[in-house]
Amino acid sequence: MKLKEKKISKMSIAFYIVAGLLFVSFLLTIYNVSTYIMQLLDSGQVTLTDSWLEVILYYVNNTAVFLGLSVLVFGCGYIIQLLKQKNVQKQESLEAEELIEKVNQDEEKSTEDEEAVKEEVLSE
Repeated sequence: MKLKEKKISKMSIAFYIVAGLLFVSFLLTIYNVSTYIMQLLDSGQVTLTDSWLEVILYYVNNTAVFLGLSVLVFGCGYIIQLLKQKNVQKQESLEAEELIEKVNQDEEKSTEDEEAVKEEVLSE
């Protein structure tokens, strides 16, 4: 495995960082929503048995955006990294094919040179 394949592109790193920040925002939003719901429950304005569906929907409405964006941005970074690795592998395979072709040409030339030397030796 070459060093080129191990490198992570700067664009992928940027996407990973943004995804991490979005995930941290998701966790903070869960904390804020939980704190708000607990305050409502403690004050008696909301009862969990009567409005459990509203509580769940409140969690989903406030946190799903951050979680979804985090997953999407992370996926974009991952796809960029995969495409870069495939491009590097394709470039390396093309370089290897060119090298093999050059070696084959050199072998053919050396074989022709050897035959020419043999003919000279035999003609003497």
